Amino acid sequence: MCPVTGKEPLDDKRSHRNAKFLSKNRIIEVYGPESSGKTTLARVMLRIAAYQKGELRTHYQRPAYVPQKSELDAQYPVTLRQVVEMGFKPASIFHRFFKPQVAALQKNIVESCLQEVGLPGSGNLLFREASGGQLQRALIARALTINPDFMILDEPFSNIDSHGKKEIAALLQKIHQKKQTTLCVIDHHVGHDHVMFTHCIELEDKKVKIHDYSDHVPAAT
Repeated sequence: MCPVTGKEPLDDKRSHRNAKFLSKNRIIEVYGPESSGKTTLARVMLRIAAYQKGELRTHYQRPAYVPQKSELDAQYPVTLRQVVEMGFKPASIFHRFFKPQVAALQKNIVESCLQEVGLPGSGNLLFREASGGQLQRALIARALTINPDFMILDEPFSNIDSHGKKEIAALLQKIHQKKQTTLCVIDHHVGHDHVMFTHCIELEDKKVKIHDYSDHVPAAT
């Protein structure tokens, strides 16, 4: 489950404790200013950061993280297909060199993920030559390789034009509807179309506020 509300800080690192949790199959936006605890909260939900107090209750078994495009070195000479292949666990990649059936399966998964995010035939495009929207789609495809039931996306709409933002929003809604994946979008501020979000979580001044839009958003089926 994803944290929703609470009024007390988790610790001096400005994350949050006594947070209640949403049910699965939601599309959530978490927003707030710099240093409000968004990244810490995301790391706690991914179980890669500890928390001092409270309880973390989750429904997901296969969490995935989509980083900011700015965190990646655009000059690194990799193709979009190779970016997607990075979604596999290292042990799985190791097995690929010794088990042809594993290599064939992973190849099919990569092509399927590229197709799903609207990048068929674009696998050979260099990462540094791709547009902002194509980069974001490739990063989402990388996360899809593990068939996640929970996905955190760190500023997926940044550095993308208005048309591209609408396309990414539509893609996320499609993933949510098709796979019943809980999505959590991290952003600096609220400003995107609330139509796609079931809940918006505002972090500021060590407090958490929840905005519920679930009555206006169709649930995943």
